[in-house]
Amino acid sequence: MSVDTDLNRIATSLEEIVKHLKSLGNPGKELNAAPKPAAVKKEKVVEAPPLPPEDPLTGEPVVQHTPEDVHLACQAFMEKNGVEAIKALMIKHGANKAKPTISSLKPENYAALIAEARKG
Repeated sequence: MSVDTDLNRIATSLEEIVKHLKSLGNPGKELNAAPKPAAVKKEKVVEAPPLPPEDPLTGEPVVQHTPEDVHLACQAFMEKNGVEAIKALMIKHGANKAKPTISSLKPENYAALIAEARKG
């Protein structure tokens, strides 16, 4: 037998298998589909609200500042010292050097910036 006849026999056999599977309904789905696991009902877990972070040295809760708090402190500092001074202060605490904005500050730097703005 030549390779051509072998390939023709294989192709014909495959076509017959496909026809048979199509006659069964949804070909391949029953053969390849994994069995569906039984539905497992998940219990709803109620989590406690997170505790505020504590200062590792004193154990007291650390005040969480918002961008609005930073804005008010910066505005008061700017009225006393000018625009360039507040830009320098914000850059010192991690703001973008090209365009220092409150949104470019990291939240962990808010407290230090507010403290220094209130001093100055």
